[in-house]
Amino acid sequence: MCRRVTTQMRGELLSVATARNWSTAQLRSLYADAQGLYEDVALVVSELASNSVQAHAPQFGLSLEAHHDIVRVEVTDDAAGWPTLGKPDLDDVHGRGLILVCALASNWGARSNPESKTVWAELVVTEATRPSFECERTRPRAGFDPSTRR
Repeated sequence: MCRRVTTQMRGELLSVATARNWSTAQLRSLYADAQGLYEDVALVVSELASNSVQAHAPQFGLSLEAHHDIVRVEVTDDAAGWPTLGKPDLDDVHGRGLILVCALASNWGARSNPESKTVWAELVVTEATRPSFECERTRPRAGFDPSTRR
């Protein structure tokens, strides 16, 4: 069976580091020999959690869904706004988070929930990475809807 772990975090700056550390600890228990995966997921978690905090969400939910072929990261909050891929100038301080997510993830997007939104990203797990669990899925998720990608 594949694995899904979730947690709730306060919508404050310190929670971004907590979310990054939590996700790395979870992945270390699920995959061996996956240093690059740990780092990439931690960066994606940082960027998505930072977006929730910067949007003044009082809290956000974080989940990791682990498979043999991908790790799916989801951050859910009830803050206003919708994630958009920025086009920052060279001297802009902000606006690169989703660009980094897009560069690291095989797919990413957002969905609207009744009273919240979820931003998600999927990162590929290489064949050299050894999972510590059984998984029903062995191929990338079918039916990706590019209209949900922002």
